[in-house]
Amino acid sequence: MKKITYFCFIINLGLSLGQNSLVYQLTYTDFDETHYDKCVRLLNGSHQIGCQSTNAGNVGVLHIIDSQKTKEDFFNKGYLKSYVTLVDAIFFGKSIVQRFKASGKVQGVIVYEPDNFIVQPWSPELSCPGNRFGLYNSSSGSEYQNCNSGAYQWNPTGDGLTEEDIPFPVFYLKNSTDRDRLINCTNTHNQDDTYPLCAVQMKSRMFGAVDSQTCTRRSNWQTSLTAEGYCDPIGGRNIVSSLQKLSTSSTVGTILVTAPIDSRSFMSSFTSPGSDLATGFITLLATSKALGNLNSADKSSLTKNIIFTLLEGEAFDNLGTTRMLYDMKNGNFPLEKDEKNKNSLPFPIKIDNITNVVEFRQLGNLADKLYAHYDPVSYSKNPTEIDQMVQQLNSTKTSITVANQPSNIGLVPSSLQTILREREIPGVVLTDYGKNFKNQRYFSRYDTLKNLGIKYNDSTSDDEVLLQLQPLAKKLTDVATMAAGILYKLASGKTTVPTDVKVESNLTAQLLYCYLYKANCSLFQKVLPTNQVSAVKLPNSPLPRYTSVYQGANTLTLPSGFASYLLVYFTGVSQPHLNQTTCVANASDQTSRYFYLSGPVYNSTTRNNTCVMSSTFDTAAVSPALQQNKFDKDSASTAGLWTESRWSKNAFKLTMFLQQDETSQGMVLLAGCIMLVLGFTSVYFVNSKANVLFRSTPPL
Repeated sequence: MKKITYFCFIINLGLSLGQNSLVYQLTYTDFDETHYDKCVRLLNGSHQIGCQSTNAGNVGVLHIIDSQKTKEDFFNKGYLKSYVTLVDAIFFGKSIVQRFKASGKVQGVIVYEPDNFIVQPWSPELSCPGNRFGLYNSSSGSEYQNCNSGAYQWNPTGDGLTEEDIPFPVFYLKNSTDRDRLINCTNTHNQDDTYPLCAVQMKSRMFGAVDSQTCTRRSNWQTSLTAEGYCDPIGGRNIVSSLQKLSTSSTVGTILVTAPIDSRSFMSSFTSPGSDLATGFITLLATSKALGNLNSADKSSLTKNIIFTLLEGEAFDNLGTTRMLYDMKNGNFPLEKDEKNKNSLPFPIKIDNITNVVEFRQLGNLADKLYAHYDPVSYSKNPTEIDQMVQQLNSTKTSITVANQPSNIGLVPSSLQTILREREIPGVVLTDYGKNFKNQRYFSRYDTLKNLGIKYNDSTSDDEVLLQLQPLAKKLTDVATMAAGILYKLASGKTTVPTDVKVESNLTAQLLYCYLYKANCSLFQKVLPTNQVSAVKLPNSPLPRYTSVYQGANTLTLPSGFASYLLVYFTGVSQPHLNQTTCVANASDQTSRYFYLSGPVYNSTTRNNTCVMSSTFDTAAVSPALQQNKFDKDSASTAGLWTESRWSKNAFKLTMFLQQDETSQGMVLLAGCIMLVLGFTSVYFVNSKANVLFRSTPPL
């Protein structure tokens, strides 16, 4: 009887307090986690950035900031200890976040877009991206070391919010219904500061803290009393594709063609911005197609090889480039050493083998002028080769003309900066801007296809989007044609380019469409290997390009995976005599690989599968310091030391409720304690007198 009494009491208490109870549902309103984006905790070699809450979550009374007046009223007149601000997106940025931190009364921020919201110029990235570990220092190019101190800023609309350490949660509402519920609750209950007031609890508890070294060390010292881990390395896979078949015994001079493939944003859930920067790797893919049209004999006759490299993790201090150079130093590029199979591996490409570098960056706002940027320090020592590269670019007649970078500025933020730290190599970076980014929303959530002037909504047809993409596709095709021309001339030593080195603007438009509008497209379906068809589900939206946590060897993200398959398709050699079985088993060494691709559709539903041989590989793009657990000053400054905090399964929560004043809360707590004591006392009394109260009936 005693056990049953206690058991019933505990079950009753649990049911009355649980989130599924009627009491909870009448008191609290939970918001669907998928309806808002979250800011999470990231760590690098020196500090932590991003957002987090306390273990139990942060609680505050809602206050709307939707005008300059309501903003100043909050800072000057808000008298409560704890607020959660509901901020119109037009007022959100680093400056107001810093004021929130300084006030000491903000427990969280919810950002929303009002009806008829007009996107303003704003970038959460630094005004000098990549400057922290850039090319210039006090001993070399000191006049270019800090773009903020000069007469120019690469990213003038950038406020650096992504680098801010924020001690409270920040959510971004995606759902207008949720926005209206919060606004209505605030307007109904918080106008005259009379209790009860509308309040929310925001929870985004992160495990990682301090910096990458500290967090990794804590993760490596696990006990049964600690979490499974605190943080994970940020990283992915670089994609490397050789125009020529690689040799196992030697290597020739190599022209390196690069572009970043990843993106970054302030909110972890919204990771497909960077449409302007994406035009760079899309142009690289179009260039690879133009040169891939060369027949095998023409490719073999080139005196220099051309290596196309799509770099992942470049948004995190050029992580992909840093790892590529590390692998080159150690003889692990394009494949890692393998003593058992060393005779079948491609001969390592070292940094000394690189003769030229061509890099594609932002090209989405291209008008009629393409800018060829270079390092003025190395140019002053050897201007001839860079001048020749620019002249060869201009020699290909298109609607685009090439302009040298403006005077008195350093090399633009680029992978080339990291490469030049290792060795001075003639190289150019191709962009649509001179001194300042034309893209005024660089790495913001608004850096989408619409930021490139493409207008669409839910009712816009696919054909209409493709039609709007044609003008941009034509310009990018012109750049790809110019780039293919200079690459062929540099690689062959010839002054004329074969007529088959070309690419159609329709293909460039398809690349824009698939990467920036809808991944579920015919081009992606065509290059997907047949053994991946059932596993890969393509969304009717752009693929996220945030690098995220490193998943290990041979694990590609979808953007990198499709870039790899496209390079295979564009630069590889078709093997029509091989079927699926013989195609996969055909490789005699590791200098090339065989892919059995889905191919185009014919007869409405049937695909013409095709076997392609290509020297396309994927290599690690993760900090070598994190993989080896070797942390020192040098590795922290050169090895892309970035990690992402872990969090629990139910780490994120947004709950709305009515909050009473402190006196009322104290009285409720006191009443609850009294009821609890009375309950236990009653149970104890009933249990101790059970033989009297529940006298058993004697047997008949």
